[in-house]
Amino acid sequence: MTGLDCWSDHLAYPDLKPKILEDYTSSYGGGDEFNKGKRVDLVLIEEKASGQSLIQDLARAHVQVRGYNPGKLDKVQRVHLISNIVAAGRVYLPESTKKKGYVRDWVEPFVQQVCSFPETSHDDYVDTMSQALRYLRDA
Repeated sequence: MTGLDCWSDHLAYPDLKPKILEDYTSSYGGGDEFNKGKRVDLVLIEEKASGQSLIQDLARAHVQVRGYNPGKLDKVQRVHLISNIVAAGRVYLPESTKKKGYVRDWVEPFVQQVCSFPETSHDDYVDTMSQALRYLRDA
């Protein structure tokens, strides 16, 4: 998941690296000769399982990548650590270009999962959000 897009495919390691490289080299927004758009600044990867190898491979590919160790807290505790950031309105959700006051289509699954946590069968977006906000808060 990036801050300007999100996806929730469950990819095997050989397919994950090309997907991350594709997102890392893409530009979002802009598109004219004066505004080339936004690019990914940093890829944050959890330092567990295949994450270690992925961090090393992406670093070799000159991707700005950092490992993240969430520590021993469970997911609910990690969300509590960043809930004040969300409550203060410091999280931006891109607005739809077609329906003013609504989020973009690709944001809707993210919002649904975050708002139904911890009573949801999937929590990948929640986990990603809590890790990213905690990293940004502490950086």
